[in-house]
Amino acid sequence: MKRIVMIVLLVPVLAIAQKQPKPNINKALNSWKTGKVAEAKEMIDLATTYEKTMDDPKTWYYRGLIYASIDTASDASIKNLSDEAFKIALESFQKSDELNKGSKNELFIQDASGLPITKAQHMQTWTANYINKGAGAYQEDDLEGALANFEKVQQINPKDTTSFFYAGFVANGLEKYDLALKNFRAYIDNGGTSSDALLSIYQIYSGPKEDKEKALAIAQEGKQKYPDNKDFPKVEIGLLIDLGKIDQAKSGLEAAIKSEPDNKILHFYLGYVNSSLNNTDAAKKTTKMH
Repeated sequence: MKRIVMIVLLVPVLAIAQKQPKPNINKALNSWKTGKVAEAKEMIDLATTYEKTMDDPKTWYYRGLIYASIDTASDASIKNLSDEAFKIALESFQKSDELNKGSKNELFIQDASGLPITKAQHMQTWTANYINKGAGAYQEDDLEGALANFEKVQQINPKDTTSFFYAGFVANGLEKYDLALKNFRAYIDNGGTSSDALLSIYQIYSGPKEDKEKALAIAQEGKQKYPDNKDFPKVEIGLLIDLGKIDQAKSGLEAAIKSEPDNKILHFYLGYVNSSLNNTDAAKKTTKMH
């Protein structure tokens, strides 16, 4: 009798287990679109381990979208759904890329009007969120907070030149000079075109790092990279004089004066250089001219 009762009791349990809904990534997406983030999260998490959906790039793309919205949420009830939302979103997007590699079809969803929003557009929105947060923190003099936000952008998009540029300046302000150098160099290597990054690298080596030889190499790099920039030739000349490389300084000054014949400072330095080379006649001539 007891055995019959046990079997009867087990039947409903087994029935419930058998009726457990199968993960549906489209339902998860629709729940997310309608603001049911907790429900969407639960469904998409199940889909990542379900045999028929775990290798679908859309599963991981949707998971990235859901967790990115948790990461950037201002509503505490949504924000508290995950302590690692940024990490999980980033890993999910990366997984979707791996699974979609070689496919001609770009991952996308449709907005309320039926228009496509691509994964690339979603990633741009996510990075813009952290650029804005970083800028806001900087305006509030929260340099550490600004740096942390710019570094998140770099994780989302390792080719984002803006984040490296801003992070370089913030790190420099925090006197984290090695980190500043790393960010400015990454900005340049990723195609950043502003000469300010290389000028900042020069200033760090010339100033706090006290490495004038390295500063000279940077100035010379800048002169080649940015031929229209008049700062690099001038700082190069100053460094050559400081380092006692007078002959090279003289050549640089003569070239600079051809470009700026009315620049009195350049003529003064040329006079100084000629004097250092015991070329007193040339030094006097330069002094008389200006």
